[in-house]
Amino acid sequence: MSDLYRGVFEESFREGVRIGTIQVLFWAVQKGYITVEEAAEESEMTVNEFKELLKNPPAWVTQDR
Repeated sequence: MSDLYRGVFEESFREGVRIGTIQVLFWAVQKGYITVEEAAEESEMTVNEFKELLKNPPAWVTQDR
């Protein structure tokens, strides 16, 4: 595997993990299992950023698995 391909693969993998984490946190907040503050901390977002995500979720957050 070339270094360029490996770099693209690793970056894509990390982004996929980040998206999956945010999807789970979004769901957990909506179900009342965790607070917005906890979700923001886990997702490395500010509380205001996570609240905005809850108000206007992009399609990748709400799509079914």
